Amino acid sequence: MQRKVNRLIRLATSFVILGLVPLLAAGTALTGHFRSNMERVVLDDIGRMVSYGGSNTEAVLEECSSLTKHIYDVSTDDGMFLYQILKSPGLGREERKMEITLLLSDFLDRDSRLRSVYFKDRKGQIYYATRNAYKVLDEDAFRYWTGKEDEKGDFSVLPAHMDDYFQDSGSQVITFRRSYQDITSLKTIGSCLGHFYMDMDVSRLQSALSDIDLGFGASFYIMDDSGACIYRVDTDGSGNTADSMASLLPSMNQETGSLLGDGTYVVYKRLEPYGWTVAVQAAQDRVLVMESTIRYTAVFLGAVFLAFLCLYSYFPERIHRP
Repeated sequence: MQRKVNRLIRLATSFVILGLVPLLAAGTALTGHFRSNMERVVLDDIGRMVSYGGSNTEAVLEECSSLTKHIYDVSTDDGMFLYQILKSPGLGREERKMEITLLLSDFLDRDSRLRSVYFKDRKGQIYYATRNAYKVLDEDAFRYWTGKEDEKGDFSVLPAHMDDYFQDSGSQVITFRRSYQDITSLKTIGSCLGHFYMDMDVSRLQSALSDIDLGFGASFYIMDDSGACIYRVDTDGSGNTADSMASLLPSMNQETGSLLGDGTYVVYKRLEPYGWTVAVQAAQDRVLVMESTIRYTAVFLGAVFLAFLCLYSYFPERIHRP
């Protein structure tokens, strides 16, 4: 009996000295190293996601901004440009409406992802062309949706939304607006004749962001300066205020950066001059989950080492026993 007790004591001592102490020392060192570096690893990974998403979003914006400028290039079959139609004293109201509608229809053919295009002159008259010729525009609803945008300079973008200013329409679109200048001569440049709008199908932005991998339980946002959600990858939050992010916008005052608050990491990139911010938000407890994994691994390794010591102590004795 005493022999078994002594063997058990030797076994426990060997485990503590040769196994548990080195394991605890290594685990403590690794955990400390992990704590000091995990935040940087997470932020770097999220930063790459933000950079990729921001670059792709900016490419879409530049493409659509460039497309709106082509309204100056479109002309009717008899060679009249939009500014000439608007200023022609010989055109009656209905004839002018028909000419502008035909011109807008030609513009619509420039990109298959365009859903509708519109022009609103200085008197508030709205002209439009859409993929479905049977759709009728609710002009009051359209004016309400776009009214404040006319005060935002030469170019602006509205959040993703349903084009419900058409009855029974279910298309989700992003509206791009550009003021239309009088280019009759150098003297008239700077005089605004109205505003041009185009509804781009949201799939254009979705396709640009389809490769984003939302690890860490993260959320990907595109917001404007008012906090409205232009687009969100993981849920249908487009058009609503991004409440969890809007309060952080004043702190996002650099071109790129990161924030830590309320238990979350936020990495962002501002897209100037569009007034958009691309941001990824991830829960800080991701680190705690990884720490738990390390603890479970340490316990498992300790158990394996203990089993190894038991076998090492038992079998030699069995083999050499007379």
